[in-house]
Amino acid sequence: MCPNQCHLTYHHITRLLITRLSFILYYCVLCASVLHGQTASDLQKEQSRLNKKIELTNKYLKNTKSKKTKVIDEYKVIKEQVKNREQLISNISKQLVETEATISAYERQVENVEKDYASVKENWGHLLRANVKQKLSSNILVDIISAESLKESFRKLQYYNQLTRYTDQKGQNLKIHADSINYLLVNIKESRLKQEELLSEGDRQKKQLSSELNKQNSTLKSLEKDEKKLLTQLREQQKEKEKLEQLISDAIRRELNRSGNSTTEDIALSGSFEDNKGRLPWPVRSGIISTGFGTRTHPTNRNVKIDNDGIDIRTNPGSEVKSIFSGTVTSINQIPGFGNVVIINVGSYFLVYGRLAAVNVQAGQQIDRGQKIGSLAITNDISELQLQIWKGQSKLNPQQWLIKK
Repeated sequence: MCPNQCHLTYHHITRLLITRLSFILYYCVLCASVLHGQTASDLQKEQSRLNKKIELTNKYLKNTKSKKTKVIDEYKVIKEQVKNREQLISNISKQLVETEATISAYERQVENVEKDYASVKENWGHLLRANVKQKLSSNILVDIISAESLKESFRKLQYYNQLTRYTDQKGQNLKIHADSINYLLVNIKESRLKQEELLSEGDRQKKQLSSELNKQNSTLKSLEKDEKKLLTQLREQQKEKEKLEQLISDAIRRELNRSGNSTTEDIALSGSFEDNKGRLPWPVRSGIISTGFGTRTHPTNRNVKIDNDGIDIRTNPGSEVKSIFSGTVTSINQIPGFGNVVIINVGSYFLVYGRLAAVNVQAGQQIDRGQKIGSLAITNDISELQLQIWKGQSKLNPQQWLIKK
């Protein structure tokens, strides 16, 4: 084989293998980023969020048990805990699927890189043997000096230097392939360890869920024994709710009549409030939604429907309540069963905070987002904030406006 032919062959093989290896390494990093990075990271954040909710619910559940409060309050907390636990188990299952997909992707890449490694190794062997054979078959220095012209001597010297560089480059390519295989194997090992941890955590969570479901059923049976008493309480609560609803409706109507047509400021304020949907801060430092928005079936009597115009947030007894947005205090009233109720106007929206004991604002006062409105009342060692959001005379689901916890 002449020097020029060797030059073209080695140059072509080297470029081809480097291009192939670069693509494989890029694909490996891409797979790791997509399967083991973004999606897995999101799932891990969700798992952390759910663990915090479960920890908080456990705290309220222990407090409920220790204080021997109403069975219905205990049932609401257990129900929330079961929901959180089911979501956590679902999250772990999704992480297992993602981890298995990551392992499969890594294993495919190991197989591809190992094939290329064998190909590079074989070509490097041929190249090395050709180099050695060339050196043994002739004295390189004599071959260069004995050339017919200075140009020919320079060409031969250039060829031998290129041959040596290509041989060294092949050796470097072998090392790169070996390193990439080791990198993939390490990631496979780490992914399998994570998989084992997730399986163990999943089993532990399922046992906890089974225990909580048994507790939920036991609590439900206790509720069924006192069904008549509970239904009497429910009728009283319904009357209190109707009084609150009428008070809010009247307050909104008065405010709308007073202000007349919406001003530019009202429109801007409403737009600003709407832009923050799903990002508003919680009115209490920590808590869980013990009762959601809308119509729900009573836990012990499917024929009885319970309406909630807002959401109930269970929190630490006597917690401070802060405004979720800037606005003007429209009215402060006292309603049996709901304690002090503060209504704040935000453009065409009205925010209602119920079950307050102490109130730290006055009617007509301008308040800022995060400003303290008051403190929650404590009933049977429990504090629950009733939060409502109205747009004109329409009731909205506050949970959709608060930042996800």
